[in-house]
Amino acid sequence: MLRLHPAKSRAAELALSVAEETDERMASLPAELLPAPVRPLNNISSPALAIEVPPQHSVAETLSDATYQQSLATALAAAIAGVKPQLGGTP
Repeated sequence: MLRLHPAKSRAAELALSVAEETDERMASLPAELLPAPVRPLNNISSPALAIEVPPQHSVAETLSDATYQQSLATALAAAIAGVKPQLGGTP
């Protein structure tokens, strides 16, 4: 049986919410959930995510596109706001 530290399970819940929200809002940007031991995120006891954003159509210049950045920011903010009540803590 795999046992996760509570903070890690809350991070997994947050990651799932982010993946679902980006899939819903940005169909052209499929989300994958991959475990990654990223320092210092793996050394804290709070939910934390590392997000890797690909360029659109494999064109690096699209990463600086304001519309693309705004779409990503909106999807991430909605996902975090949606799961925050379940994670606990202060607003």
